[in-house]
Amino acid sequence: MDTKFLKILVIDDNPSNLLSIKALINDLFLYAEVFTTTDGMEGIRIAKEEDPTAIFLDIFMPKMNGFEVCQKIKEDEQLSIIPVVFVTALETDREARIKALQVGAEGFLAKPIDELELVAKVKSMVKIKNANQ
Repeated sequence: MDTKFLKILVIDDNPSNLLSIKALINDLFLYAEVFTTTDGMEGIRIAKEEDPTAIFLDIFMPKMNGFEVCQKIKEDEQLSIIPVVFVTALETDREARIKALQVGAEGFLAKPIDELELVAKVKSMVKIKNANQ
């Protein structure tokens, strides 16, 4: 798997964030397919159907927060190999970063999203997923 045929799942309760991340990914990766949802359980369902290369996940969401979504993904045998990146404005929140790692996240991406950081993060998640397979 390389960055030419990406499937990225973005889970964020803010539709504006979904739109901007999807647009960025589509601009930076010509052949990327981006799935989006505002709901954690729906995100898990999409992940099972689409087997994305990576999941970009917001922390603070209603119903089920990002930590809970990540934990469910990592506990599911089918989904556990999919790298999860938390997208958050809480770049300096040490406790949130530690908790994210404890529930299985492979990385973080700070809001507002920097294009170069996004490209680097996607490429590293491709390597992680390849290694996990």
